[in-house]
Amino acid sequence: MTALDCAEGDWIAVPLRSDGYAVGIIARMKEMQIFGYFFGPKRDAVPELDELSGLRPDDAVLVGAFGGLGLKKGKWAVLGRFDNWDRADWAFPPLVRYEELTGQTYRVTYDDNDPGKVLHQEVVEPGAAEQGPRDGLMGHGFVELKLTKLLD
Repeated sequence: MTALDCAEGDWIAVPLRSDGYAVGIIARMKEMQIFGYFFGPKRDAVPELDELSGLRPDDAVLVGAFGGLGLKKGKWAVLGRFDNWDRADWAFPPLVRYEELTGQTYRVTYDDNDPGKVLHQEVVEPGAAEQGPRDGLMGHGFVELKLTKLLD
């Protein structure tokens, strides 16, 4: 376990800003740098771990890197981990970044063992931003707001 008292494979409950909860899974983690998948539907209460067994990466409504402050402050609950969790089932895909200043779109590949370390980036065709999860570190508040908007 890290200082956050959670690890790869842990399922988490994220409070929505309106009411209810979304859930997520920590797919990659190194210290406060975390990459994960988040899922609906909106739940009225923090779910039990066994309710999440059928969720897969393709079911995610939000995918990306996020900071661990929600976990550190105890705002996000750690629900636990399934014994058969396999990180290979939860890929760390290339992320897409659009730079307004230059008008360039990049596909960015991160180190599979360090969500904060860029291994490669390449310019891709315009419009590629819609073809993958977005690059950038989401704060816990942004994740809560984004999930509220997606699930309400």
